[in-house]
Amino acid sequence: MDDDAPCHVCKKLVYNSDVKKALGHRYHRWCFRCTKCNATLTLGKERAHEDQAFCERCHQSLFGAQGFRGAGSSIDAHERSTAVHTPVATPQSAVPLHIPAQQPASVGAAGAGGAQKFCSSCGTAASGAARFCASCGSQM
Repeated sequence: MDDDAPCHVCKKLVYNSDVKKALGHRYHRWCFRCTKCNATLTLGKERAHEDQAFCERCHQSLFGAQGFRGAGSSIDAHERSTAVHTPVATPQSAVPLHIPAQQPASVGAAGAGGAQKFCSSCGTAASGAARFCASCGSQM
């Protein structure tokens, strides 16, 4: 291994304070990552295949034993899901078909400030100074 060799990943100069020597190459400590999942590798626990560095799990899932009780697809469980923001469709039943319009305030009507009161539950106009709706019984 040549001491003035560039980083195997980014091909830039590697200073001795930032060097990781593994698999016959020099790496920056931030470039020494798994080729598949991009996880930071630990010296001595990396695996090589065709001059590329892999973590143990990715190497086993890509190049290890397959079949019953073999590597299978469950080895990939350490990878994070990339589908974090999946679109959610709003069902048609959740969209209101009729949105009641706001009742206009009539001039000279009963109530504070001259505005007529309406029931917040059913929208019926209040009669006089009533505290409860005559239609549905809810409090005004």
